[in-house]
Amino acid sequence: QDSWIMNATVRENIIMGSDFDQTWYDEVLESCGLTDDFCHGDSQILGDRGVQCSGGQRARIGLARALYCDSDVLLLDECLSAVDSKVARTLFYSAIQKLATKRGRCVVLATHQLQFCDEADCCIFIDKGRVVGMGSYSECVSLSDGKLLHTTQAGAIRSSSYKPDDNADREISALPSKPIADKAEAKTVTSEGENAQREKRTTGVIKMKTWIAYMNAVGVKTAFVMLTLFAVTQALQLLVIVIVGNWSGASADKQPSYINTVLWLTSGVVFLSITRAYSAFYSLIKASKQLHNVMLSSVLSAKIEFFDTNPVGRILNRFSADVGICDETLPLTIYDFSVGLFVVVGSIVTAVISLPFSLIALFPLMIYFIKLRRTFVKTTRELKRIDGIARSPIFAMMGESLKGVRTIRCNGKVDYFSKRFEDIQTAHTKAAFAFMLCSRWFAFNLDIISFVFTSVACFSAVLFHDKGWFDIQPSVLGLALTLLIQISTTNFPWIVRQSAEVTNQMVSVERLHEFHNLPAEAPFELDHDKEIDRDWPSSPSILVKDLTVRYRASLPVCLDGLSFAVGAGERLGVVGRTGSGKSSMIQA
Repeated sequence: QDSWIMNATVRENIIMGSDFDQTWYDEVLESCGLTDDFCHGDSQILGDRGVQCSGGQRARIGLARALYCDSDVLLLDECLSAVDSKVARTLFYSAIQKLATKRGRCVVLATHQLQFCDEADCCIFIDKGRVVGMGSYSECVSLSDGKLLHTTQAGAIRSSSYKPDDNADREISALPSKPIADKAEAKTVTSEGENAQREKRTTGVIKMKTWIAYMNAVGVKTAFVMLTLFAVTQALQLLVIVIVGNWSGASADKQPSYINTVLWLTSGVVFLSITRAYSAFYSLIKASKQLHNVMLSSVLSAKIEFFDTNPVGRILNRFSADVGICDETLPLTIYDFSVGLFVVVGSIVTAVISLPFSLIALFPLMIYFIKLRRTFVKTTRELKRIDGIARSPIFAMMGESLKGVRTIRCNGKVDYFSKRFEDIQTAHTKAAFAFMLCSRWFAFNLDIISFVFTSVACFSAVLFHDKGWFDIQPSVLGLALTLLIQISTTNFPWIVRQSAEVTNQMVSVERLHEFHNLPAEAPFELDHDKEIDRDWPSSPSILVKDLTVRYRASLPVCLDGLSFAVGAGERLGVVGRTGSGKSSMIQA
């Protein structure tokens, strides 16, 4: 009764993975009256849930799909209910009879349009879930206690002038012969409308407005307190290391005096570390919650146009995968980067002060590192964006397939949809693996930089100490070399990768921020609503004057200058052919 439509072209919806036969396809298309409905022909994308089609078009596309399969048995459940009587006669005689029954196919048609029952070889009359009669239509009429008599006479009058053998083609031509400009029968889609179906991908660096939005979600004062905690904790940690080094070189009579100092400083480091971690994760998760709530409010109040041009999978992708990254991955990455950054800065400053000759290798390696990181971030940032966009079709197809699982199974297209899903998954996996390969390449180059810097510092320290060119205490030299080895083997490569990960994961914040300022419908409450009497309306009526409606700016007008009035207590019936704008008027 409600035809299932894929987010694909008209041809893909009809063929649905079957072998393409141009002659048979054209015949099915013409018999179902679909040759002139769409301004872009059968290559027009129908949108999520067939949003670009009317109910009549969806029914005819579903019927065309069933006919194109050319099965021996055809089950049709109220396929004529979504179209007017004239189009219904066209579909019955030119499509169902001509392409199915006259070609030896068994057709089981469940319908309430009894004017066609006399054409059936066998009729089953069902009343309140019980089979009342079975046989010819005349026998069913006699068993219906007069319930079918009036319908039979009315159907005979309506069908008396219709001769299927002579006028089938004429009835098809009675359908609109050119693309009509309303939503109900042919919501024509311009090139701008097709582009609206594609998910937009931002390119280039992460915009400053994205960083500002995330900073505002965290809070400027909160961010300043967090940075202060990180700096103080790292400074205190380095102080503990220096004091422990002096303690190891002190004389036996002075060593007991260091115990209380080291214990108190260590306790302070532990306390600050716990406070730093708690405040950081609390603030960052709160920021993610703020971003989610703003996006949710924006989407819920967005115009219908937004839902017409954005598939459900695309919206779910933002609320699931991107919000998940902001909730789970981004806070941990920012925390690791912040901790490692202060560790690396403190270690390098200590090493440079203790071993100033290590600056010989530091500057050229820094130039190489900056160019290397710039290339890596530029590449992985775009890969992350591609990954996010390639994930949306997976969600969309999952929901689409679940809704149409009965159609897919009864048409034997499970393998076809499995192959489609594998292709979509492969496109997403390519981006994910490309990102992993770039990360491995970057890590290898970072290991080379760390190895060169550590080697230069170690050999130069030993050389300068043996030659007496630089006077340095052995304990300080050991501390500096230990810090250099530590940051070169673990901290530096890790923190640089984390800095790039922060930039890459900010793509998810960017994607959430794109949904923050969507064009909204009118507010739920207006100022003049307060002036309305609480007893309003005492005698409800509706007055519509010169109503003009279009579904999107890129679509033609579907209602033009509509005016009518409905008085209190009146009942209004809306009557019109398929495509006349009935649904558009109700929605407006």
